[in-house]
Amino acid sequence: MRGTMWIHSRTLLLILLFGAMASGSHAQFGTAQTILTGDDPDPVHAIDVDHDGDLDLVRTRIDQGLLWYADLDGLGTFGPPGVIIPPPFEPTAWYLVDLGTDGLLDLIYHDPVDNTIKVAIALGAGLFEPATPVLTLAATVQAMTTAEISGDGLMDLVLLVSDGGGGNELHWAMNTGAGFGTPQATGITFMDPAPLRILVADIDQIGGTDLITWDADQNVVVLLNTQGDGSMWVTQVVFNSAASPLLQPQLIDVDADGDLDLAEARFPAVHWMENTLDEGGQLGFWVDHQIAAWTTAGEGSFGHFGCGPGAGVMYRAANPNVGMLWSHWLPELNDLAFPNEISSPPIGSQPLLADLNGDGHDDLILFENGERLWYPSTLTTPTTILELPALEPLCKFGPGLPLPEAIPAGGHWSGPSVIDDVLHRSLLWGQGTIELGHAYYEPAGCPVGANADILVVDGPMITPAIGPVLCSGQGPIQLTSTPPAAEWFGIGPDAVIDPTIFHGGVIAAMFIDGTGTDCASETEPLVVWTSLAAEITPHASLCINSGPQLITILNAPPFGISWGGAIESWNSVGATFLPDQGAGTYPIILHADATQPGQCDGVDTLWLSVSDVFPEILITPVAPLCTTSAPLDLSPFGTPFGGFWSGPGIANGEFDPAQFPSGEYFLTYSYFAPEGCGASNALPVTVASEAMVTTNAADLILCATDEPIQFVGTPAGGTWAAPIDANGVLDPAITGPGDYPVVYAYSNGPGCLLLDATATLSVWTTTTPIIDPVGAICTTDDPVAISGSPDGTWSGSVNGSGPSVWLDPSALGAGLWPVTLTAAHEGQCPGSTTVDLLIEVCTGLSDPDPADLGAVPNPFTDRLTITVGSTAVLALELVDATGRRILAHGPQGTGSQLVLDLGGVPSGAYLLRVTRADGAVWTIRLLKV
Repeated sequence: MRGTMWIHSRTLLLILLFGAMASGSHAQFGTAQTILTGDDPDPVHAIDVDHDGDLDLVRTRIDQGLLWYADLDGLGTFGPPGVIIPPPFEPTAWYLVDLGTDGLLDLIYHDPVDNTIKVAIALGAGLFEPATPVLTLAATVQAMTTAEISGDGLMDLVLLVSDGGGGNELHWAMNTGAGFGTPQATGITFMDPAPLRILVADIDQIGGTDLITWDADQNVVVLLNTQGDGSMWVTQVVFNSAASPLLQPQLIDVDADGDLDLAEARFPAVHWMENTLDEGGQLGFWVDHQIAAWTTAGEGSFGHFGCGPGAGVMYRAANPNVGMLWSHWLPELNDLAFPNEISSPPIGSQPLLADLNGDGHDDLILFENGERLWYPSTLTTPTTILELPALEPLCKFGPGLPLPEAIPAGGHWSGPSVIDDVLHRSLLWGQGTIELGHAYYEPAGCPVGANADILVVDGPMITPAIGPVLCSGQGPIQLTSTPPAAEWFGIGPDAVIDPTIFHGGVIAAMFIDGTGTDCASETEPLVVWTSLAAEITPHASLCINSGPQLITILNAPPFGISWGGAIESWNSVGATFLPDQGAGTYPIILHADATQPGQCDGVDTLWLSVSDVFPEILITPVAPLCTTSAPLDLSPFGTPFGGFWSGPGIANGEFDPAQFPSGEYFLTYSYFAPEGCGASNALPVTVASEAMVTTNAADLILCATDEPIQFVGTPAGGTWAAPIDANGVLDPAITGPGDYPVVYAYSNGPGCLLLDATATLSVWTTTTPIIDPVGAICTTDDPVAISGSPDGTWSGSVNGSGPSVWLDPSALGAGLWPVTLTAAHEGQCPGSTTVDLLIEVCTGLSDPDPADLGAVPNPFTDRLTITVGSTAVLALELVDATGRRILAHGPQGTGSQLVLDLGGVPSGAYLLRVTRADGAVWTIRLLKV
């Protein structure tokens, strides 16, 4: 991979990740596959030498040089060794790193034989140019690494060289793209024995490549490249590892907090040093966490197993009675799980983790009996959810407590003073809630964790804190304890201190835990002093418009008194409070100072509430009352309820209308809210002694054609007698003729009935005039008198008044002409009758010869007989006075008779029109009576 650096020295570090292994018969890796035979136990390294995206194996031997084995298919099939550097090859340190920008990994190493830096440029496909010197050094090289120091993206050279006087200076040489420049001194010196390793990373996470190493005293030193270009360096000691001297530690984020920690697995300790990096890149002193002591520690490595966030460790215990152990970070525990021994795969040496098949999981490579074996990872993400039992509180000083099993069983507890799943409580420092962790390894391999709290106390914690002085004026004090006390001493079992009767002394609480261990706590000795009286007179809530308020003393000594809080001023009478300072709750404090030993100050605080919210007063209208009505309870007519009424005639919340003459009176409802503000609203009340009726009509004589008239009754809200409807409206069009009394009644409760029945209305009958019938009229006729009854007014096609009117056919001409008579009998309403008169052009018509055509009788009633003489008839028709044809008949022979049944036609004038066979048209005027 581009930018990946590999450091090797005479003591080689396995810097790749180790895979997870399972306990018992459960394996985390698949069946072993042999990848190298006839091998020896020298370390191998997984590096993508040929830049094809999969990891190859690299190893070095003095007698064979630097060799690499290509992963031919990305699935763990390796080819024969290729030679990168022929023997002899025994460098101080070597790296495969991209020295240019082509992405290929070049070889750079220090040759101690001629004290030169040599480079073999990668050609691709695992081929390299012969190594050539690029830098000759005068001083002995103690340690070497490559790092991007200058900030230009190229890998520079970092050297630790001896000054010949017991010191070792740190230099770096810039990568120019064509070689390395002259080494530059950093001004940093380490005394002998010199560090043999320099690790590279951005330790403070603020940019720039930093270095980390350790000095002769095992002080871990971070070299901060503060400008990011190698021009300025700051050193900071972050840890001392003298207890477990470092040889080949790793930089790895063990606790998944985003920064790099330092970790090493070897004898005599497996441990990691937590990077306590603070915000802004501030380095703190690192914290050492031991995973395994000398009894089980051994060679191993830290890495990422795929079991979740953070890192894990796998190591082979130096103790021959212990096999391979592994552990992994658990966020729930904020620690690694307990080391777990595995038996499959077999115990080997030189463990290496590398993803040889490209599935994203690191596989395990072991050296066993002359073969290099590959175990593909089969790890899966853990899914088990641990169920931890509740841990009951404990007294601290008691025997060790075996911690209960979780679900599923088979895990182990960890935490302060937990050894072999036993909480040694007496070894705990202090008291309080202790967080314990529980880890469990799934059969498939990965661990899961959960937390549980347990309270450990020297004795129950008594609350609230009291004493040493109590005052007799205090209220009762309820004591409690955590954990709850089994028994109280010095007070009753309810654990309540009442200072008015408590005489002082020591109070103790005893707790008995689930193991039968008891522990106790006690208060300091308590005394009770007499509280001086200090009591403020209670005061109601106020409104912002309430005006200045005098707050007075209800009980207090005659001297030593003072006021405080939200007051304007105070004197011997009391304190003045101003509500207009705004809505809110204000303290008014009365203080009585103690003047003698054994006394407590007396203090009373009155909290005054001031409101700026005014209530909304709603009034329900009251129906008019009679002067004879009973007193009216006003409580339902004003809201909010709870106010009071004022005004004329009000007593005990009732209004008595009997005290007043007719008229309108205004009553007032007032309400003060509990918050302090009040408001009022007025209720108009009408008192009446009689009912009165008015109308919009000019008089009360009506015709059916008149518009409806409106009656108004007062007091409003009464009822009307028929034919007046509920709304006081009478419609003459639907009211039959006759005389009707106008009756309006008003009632409102007992004793209130008003009646007005003084008026009468009349609806007259409507006259139907009669117009006398008129026969057929010709345009050539003389003026015709149209008569009717009773006398009235003629209109339509004529104008006039009286019993008749003249109609002039010649003036009107042919057509259908309406004639209307409007008239009224005495004591009746006028009515109108209209008839339509037909005026015809009678030219060419002849009167018949009675011997040739007859129509009898004339006038007729029901039947009319038509007699045909010597000339046959082609057609005949009968029309009424309006010219509308009533009936028609076809040809009639000579000497024939035709009887017409006319009983169903109305009385009036008709015209018989006859068309003869000779073409003549004769007419006969007829009258039906």
